[in-house]
Amino acid sequence: MNKETSKTLTTFSRLNALKLRLVVDAMVDIVLSDEYLSSRIVELAAEKQSMEEE
Repeated sequence: MNKETSKTLTTFSRLNALKLRLVVDAMVDIVLSDEYLSSRIVELAAEKQSMEEE
């Protein structure tokens, strides 16, 4: 995870008075239960990965 993403997640969890690990756990649960969201995440991650490799 890059520093900016980590900072964003930490800020999000603090603003909502939640533990970061629970926010991440909830995000994973949602992704695993929503096929459309899961496919969008895979697509975006693949795009970002190919951009890094260039």
